[in-house]
Amino acid sequence: MEKHIYIFKTENGSCKIGVSKNIEQRKKTISCLGNSKIIDIFYTPKCSNAYKIEGKMHKYFEQYRVTGEWFNIDFDMACTKLKEMFKQYAITITSRDNIKLYDYYSGIKSNFKNTTMKLFLSKEILTTDKETAVLAVLNGMYSNKQEQLFVSVTFIGYAMCGRFLKSEKRQERTILEGIREALRGLAEKNIIEILDQDKDNYVLSSKGLEIDTSKENFTVVELWELQKIFQNTNKPFGVFEFFSMLIGTINNKTKEWHMSQDEMVEYWKYGKETINTYLHKLEELELIYVYRHKRRRADGTYYKLNNSYGRYEDRKQVISAALEYSETVETSEFIEKVDRRSIKLRYNSYCNGSQKYMENPEETVSLYQECIKYNKSLKIKPIDGTYDGQYKQGGELDLSVFPENIIKLDLENEDNWGEPDHIA
Repeated sequence: MEKHIYIFKTENGSCKIGVSKNIEQRKKTISCLGNSKIIDIFYTPKCSNAYKIEGKMHKYFEQYRVTGEWFNIDFDMACTKLKEMFKQYAITITSRDNIKLYDYYSGIKSNFKNTTMKLFLSKEILTTDKETAVLAVLNGMYSNKQEQLFVSVTFIGYAMCGRFLKSEKRQERTILEGIREALRGLAEKNIIEILDQDKDNYVLSSKGLEIDTSKENFTVVELWELQKIFQNTNKPFGVFEFFSMLIGTINNKTKEWHMSQDEMVEYWKYGKETINTYLHKLEELELIYVYRHKRRRADGTYYKLNNSYGRYEDRKQVISAALEYSETVETSEFIEKVDRRSIKLRYNSYCNGSQKYMENPEETVSLYQECIKYNKSLKIKPIDGTYDGQYKQGGELDLSVFPENIIKLDLENEDNWGEPDHIA
């Protein structure tokens, strides 16, 4: 049976070195029986040879023994020695489904039974997508009561996915390799400090594992959100990083924000196709809610208002805030109809990687045919002038942006237009 090795310090200066499965219960028992109050505690993660390490500690401090498990020793010195012995002798290798999982410090697994744990991410640290996810997990594991953090690649993977990962499966092996890469990267950037390492097992200092929320800008995500992404997406590191940045745009005074995709491309360096793919997946997983505005800006561009978004669980507040946002911008109602303005807008949307066309070939064919109609209409009824001097509407649309198979299909089935179809 796995147990903790503990050191209790009392107000009279003596220390007790013992073993227990339940530290809090043991503390209460000793407090009731003893004549001196316990003022400080140190204990290790659970291990299967706790009594052996306890015996070595007793032998090492034998000359300071008062009686039984009580010693007149310096508390800090005893803690340092226990850390050394635990690192040298502890056996905590466990077995699950007949597969040995080399996680030296399995006692910390209990930290992740509560999937509502909050993970803090600093907005001021530059990390890759893999490093972002791993650092979030490490921050979630760490407690300021610890001097060191004992972790393994196996356990970080368990925290991310809610289950143990098997390297025999390609997708799970990719996650494990990503964790190793992230730990190396975080250490090379001096974001974390590795004190010791044995293959996939690490001892980390407290450096970089705690965020001062009173001084730093940070984003809070929940463990269950991370796990839902890692359990249900093919590119979990990328999707989680995007989710974290998206949620990070919402300040603590509202549940909604409306950053444009152009800004996401500029600041986050994603392509619009990737952004649309990730947004679609996060909506599908019900991690975010997107309110799509129908109103368009009354500034000559007729661009729709930026979509409003927030966490799915906050969707009522998102809708309310979105309506308030729409009232702050001068807009005009827009009714979708087959006119030259709507064709041009949909053409621009296609060129910008709209998900509507990426996943629906029939819509692409329909748009291509409308664009042909648009170009032919210019010969009958040219468009004069520009909107706001920048967004020229009178030129022909470049049809080469469409896939060759669609262009070829149209040429094979081309017929005479007959009488001109005058569109507005």
